[in-house]
Amino acid sequence: MIQKTVEDLAATVLSLDEDGLAKQLKHYKKIMEDFSPTPEWEKAVIAFFLINGVRVKNNLMDAQSRRNNLFQFSQPDPHRQQTRLRVVK
Repeated sequence: MIQKTVEDLAATVLSLDEDGLAKQLKHYKKIMEDFSPTPEWEKAVIAFFLINGVRVKNNLMDAQSRRNNLFQFSQPDPHRQQTRLRVVK
């Protein structure tokens, strides 16, 4: 039950607009920095880290994409015929 709830929450957060989440990050950070042991403060901490989780996920995906692109460019095309250079006098 907990796993399903957490996965549903993750799916909901991932469906939200990334720019909108970035704007909310400042809001939750401000609340989080002004410590007061209240339920609102606790929710702000959780919300802040959920939004940062989306940012980390995006950074990981970008890094992996760049790595894959570099790998593709560095490997020779196996279907391409190798041309041999000859000295012509």
